[in-house]
Amino acid sequence: MTVFVMSRVAKPALCVLAAALPLAACGGGGGGGGPATTVVAASPPPVSPPVSPPPPPPPPAYPTTSSAEFQKSWSLASIHADSAYAKGATGQGATVAVIDSGVDSSLPDLAGALSPASTDLIAGRSALVGTDRHGTRVADIIASRFNGSGTLGVAYGSTILSIRADDASNATPDCSDCVYGAADLARGIDYAVANGAKVINLSLGGDTPLGAAFEAALSRAVAAGTVIAVSSGNEGAANPDWPARYAVDSRYVGSIIAVGALTQSGTMASYSNKAGVAAEDYLAAPGDKLTVDCLSGSCWQVSGTSFASPQVAGALALLLQAFPNISGRDAVDILLRTAADLGAAGTDSTYGRGGLDLNRAFQPVGTSSLSLANGSTATVTDAGVGATVAQAFGASLHRTQALRTVIRDDYRRLFEVDLADGLPGQRRSGLIAAPPVQAASQVVLGGPSLGGFNLAVSVEGPVFDERANEPTPSLTLGEGPMRSVRMQAAYGRLSLSTWSGEGGAQAPAGAAGRDAFQLVAQPDRTTQGALRLGRFALLAEQGSAHPRMPWMTTQIQGSRYVSATGMMQLGSAVVSLTGGALDEPLGPLGSYLTPGSALALPASTRFGAAALDLYPVQGLNLHADLSMGRTAVDGALIDLNGAISSAWRLAAVADCGLVGWSCSRLSFEVAQPLRIEGGRFQATLADVPVHYDDPLTFSTRRFSAAPDGREIDLSLGLEKAFGALRTFSLRTRLSLQPGHDADAPPAVGAIASWRSRF
Repeated sequence: MTVFVMSRVAKPALCVLAAALPLAACGGGGGGGGPATTVVAASPPPVSPPVSPPPPPPPPAYPTTSSAEFQKSWSLASIHADSAYAKGATGQGATVAVIDSGVDSSLPDLAGALSPASTDLIAGRSALVGTDRHGTRVADIIASRFNGSGTLGVAYGSTILSIRADDASNATPDCSDCVYGAADLARGIDYAVANGAKVINLSLGGDTPLGAAFEAALSRAVAAGTVIAVSSGNEGAANPDWPARYAVDSRYVGSIIAVGALTQSGTMASYSNKAGVAAEDYLAAPGDKLTVDCLSGSCWQVSGTSFASPQVAGALALLLQAFPNISGRDAVDILLRTAADLGAAGTDSTYGRGGLDLNRAFQPVGTSSLSLANGSTATVTDAGVGATVAQAFGASLHRTQALRTVIRDDYRRLFEVDLADGLPGQRRSGLIAAPPVQAASQVVLGGPSLGGFNLAVSVEGPVFDERANEPTPSLTLGEGPMRSVRMQAAYGRLSLSTWSGEGGAQAPAGAAGRDAFQLVAQPDRTTQGALRLGRFALLAEQGSAHPRMPWMTTQIQGSRYVSATGMMQLGSAVVSLTGGALDEPLGPLGSYLTPGSALALPASTRFGAAALDLYPVQGLNLHADLSMGRTAVDGALIDLNGAISSAWRLAAVADCGLVGWSCSRLSFEVAQPLRIEGGRFQATLADVPVHYDDPLTFSTRRFSAAPDGREIDLSLGLEKAFGALRTFSLRTRLSLQPGHDADAPPAVGAIASWRSRF
């Protein structure tokens, strides 16, 4: 008969928790003689009716990191069990078989935890628990109840099927009740499967394989969908003991996890057998100096891989309860894939796949997919590095609960999500955006008019380019130096210009300036044409942007627009009217969301603008403009139809001499940046089911695209020239409700610059 020894406790030590003792008040007598004194009792005061104490606060619905039982076991915080509890995982309904020395059902922490099918396998003994408390302590780590005292089990709501299998006939003097026969263990596995256990814990091990009968029982368990956590052994060896080493046997791969022990510092315990040949199916879990077996204020502190294995068994029970659609093999694979990487990067011969991590195990794993009402699915990815939703929308996408739905991961597990969490907002700060200060040169090439035809080319770029010799991939880390080239041609009343820029260079404005929609397009290529007819002018422009995706060197197609403008001079005033179309495959009104993703919001906008410039006296310019647009979004999940947006600006620019100041130019501006004024988003999404296994239903949600605030910017600027080549400028700004957020405090910003030309 093959005999196997329980993976014993390493240096057990009794950890007595001091109980509060009642204090007796002792009265003392004093000496000294004197006449006897008659003591008359005073009349008792009137008795007030008793005041009922306030009811105690209701117990928490689930354990948290502040729960006394949680704090008593450092292992629970180490594996982030609170993350699973917060999602409703308890292990209730999951049966974990503990094939061991038996479990003491009278332990208060295990009250109600034992299955009535618990048994003693040894014929004629009929004793569910022996003198050794190894099995009790293993079960305590798995299923100790959340009852306000003692400790807390990983799967505190699970059921323990205790299968006592120690055989006294094989006892040794130093191990009277921790020896197991391979045939008894095989019968124990069959009994566990027959009585509904989906998880088995084996905290035992030996030096050799267990033989054909045991292996046949393992095969039957695997075929039934039962999974097994096995301690790796306490010899400090390079490889696990048997049966833990069966984890990488091709017959059982995916159904057995070998488990090593971690210390509180997160390192492998010196006595724990390492991953070795079983690295692909080996997990490390807390197993050192764990508090268990609490009774009458006293607890035991135990160490060993015997107590790391039930941490994993409990984690498997939590997964199977929380996600009833997954199989045991799925649960094993989830724990292995989500393990925290320890030691050398990736799977290694010491820690195997890494440390047990329930926070990661209870997050979606792999590809997240969203069920659609038409029966298809959409892959959900994040919005991408650097993603933003334009400030024109404010927090409208984040104020609503309308985007709450469910997704599935690689294991078809259901998770409740808010799609708005993947749509980052953008808030405008009080700081004033300005191009970086850099030394630049500009060259203008032109010549005399030739038959009324004029041609000029201007090139601008940095004088000193410190990035010129950097390898190309490094240029993806940020904007490169600003460079631009512009070619202008004129013939009579007709003029034409083309411009190309990079590094954040600003496109040149035409005679009518740039409206809000041309600004949000952020073009890096433009073509402008103009025809002047006396007091009238007709202007046309097209532009496009070709940004690089973050961390990539290739450019992608960004926004594209076309516009036409009519201008007319009326005395000292100039009036202009503009109409155009803006297409934005990366997101509406300056948003950036990864194209092709489920959260992409490709948009088209039809816009118009009007501007008025007045010159009442020499040296004074009064300006007013208004831009309005109508935007539609045709996203894979979210649509937007008929959203109206607006932006306006009132400005005055004056020579400082008009107010008696010594500066060169003074400017004041009040403006509202682009804002959605009306429109509704629409999405048809799966409803969050009341119960996990309820069939999915779908509903169409509609919510306002308009922000709850309105940003107003007040700006003051001052410029002073020092000769023909040097200029100092100062701009300040006050933003009210920045980002169109009604709750945002005012923001103040200022920028000063010194420019020299040579």
